[in-house]
Amino acid sequence: MKTIIVTGVAFVIFTSAVFAANQDGGCWRPTYGRGVGVPISICDDGLEEDAGLCYTPCDNGYYGVGPVCWHSCPEGFTDYGVGCSKPASYVRGWGHITEGGCEEDYPNGCEKCLLLWYPKCGTGYYGFGCNVCTAYCPEGTVDTGASCTKQTYGRGVGSPLICAKGLEYDAGLCYNPCEGNYNGVGPVCWDSCPEGKFGCGALCLDSEGECVEEMFSIGQEVGLAVAEIAEDPYDAPAVLIETVAKLAPELVKPMCYVTF
Repeated sequence: MKTIIVTGVAFVIFTSAVFAANQDGGCWRPTYGRGVGVPISICDDGLEEDAGLCYTPCDNGYYGVGPVCWHSCPEGFTDYGVGCSKPASYVRGWGHITEGGCEEDYPNGCEKCLLLWYPKCGTGYYGFGCNVCTAYCPEGTVDTGASCTKQTYGRGVGSPLICAKGLEYDAGLCYNPCEGNYNGVGPVCWDSCPEGKFGCGALCLDSEGECVEEMFSIGQEVGLAVAEIAEDPYDAPAVLIETVAKLAPELVKPMCYVTF
């Protein structure tokens, strides 16, 4: 409980102090919100998305799984990943002694296998072991009997998704671009400091040295407050009020000029 109180109060004091920092001639940067960021969502032109990355599309007859293109299985075949199971084979009889006898029963034609004649297999099938007809494997696969092993090729390492057109990337999200000389940091657009001024967070000061000095001073003030709270956490509200009161007068300062 003590640690939570000390950490929470230190955060409040430091946040207030950073925005309260001031030097003679300093001014607040104008800002405006540019909306909540949206996730990266699309691929560059000519690429396709798969599992959060973008790849070159596979050639015709192939489909992509990550960085690998796999041969597609034709209609009637069952895809089991590394291969295609053939449609069911069928028996074409037990053979005829003569070609004429075979063609009497099968007028579409017969073919000889060893010593017997068999009806020709249907379109897309070939004779396997004389009396069995099995499907041909599609071009680009290897026939292993009951199935066809796919051929594959690599299509390169995937590239990250990008922001939709008209948005810009910042820290993992996509935002509308800022206007004019404003620079985006997350959901906020910050104006540039006037010429001759140094950007110090929400302020524009005369030099980097002033910024460092001011941040050091704030750090000391926050450190003293944290030490007091660590010694007696129940004094945290009073210490917080006292510390913020010391910094409050410095909050009054002009806005820098707008550069739209």
